[in-house]
Amino acid sequence: GGDDGLWADEDDEEKKALADVFASAAAAVAKQRAVETMKPIDQVAAYFKHLLEEWEKELDSKAEAHAEEWMYSDAGKQSIANCRLCRNHMKPLFKRIKRRELPGDIERALFLMVKAMKARDYRRAADVYVGVAIGNAPWPIGVTSIGIHERSAREKIGAQSQAHAMHDEETRKYLQSVKRLMTFAQRIYPTVPSLSLDFNS
Repeated sequence: GGDDGLWADEDDEEKKALADVFASAAAAVAKQRAVETMKPIDQVAAYFKHLLEEWEKELDSKAEAHAEEWMYSDAGKQSIANCRLCRNHMKPLFKRIKRRELPGDIERALFLMVKAMKARDYRRAADVYVGVAIGNAPWPIGVTSIGIHERSAREKIGAQSQAHAMHDEETRKYLQSVKRLMTFAQRIYPTVPSLSLDFNS
């Protein structure tokens, strides 16, 4: 009778563990479906927040596995500092998204980046990033105006083609943090070399 009771307890524990796994999987699926029904810019915020959480979990697991040795090593200190800095620099972006104060072209670029990252096409995501961070503005070299006639390239220099990262410090910081999250995503969700950015590094 005692043995039967022991086996029954083990069965109950296995069933409970299995039920917990199914519950967490169901919650993850429900969360994913809820994200997919959001507006595009809210999907961007949810995806970047998810990546930040994944990054912090990875650092916590490393700290637990290696005790204090890793945390006080140069690599550990640098990783923790980068993660904290990234989270701090992303806060203004999340605030702008919540208040709907993000410029339309940056909003569109971020959504295209997230879409490419979800598809694990990091090369495409990097192309979009370069387009929004550096821009495709014709850079005037030398004298741009001579006499009463302007150069033909002068009229092309407008708000649509200017580099947004150069406009203000806040934008530059959160765009750099987006690039860091892109690098992190490629590491934890790898893809084929042809869709990777700096695959060998």
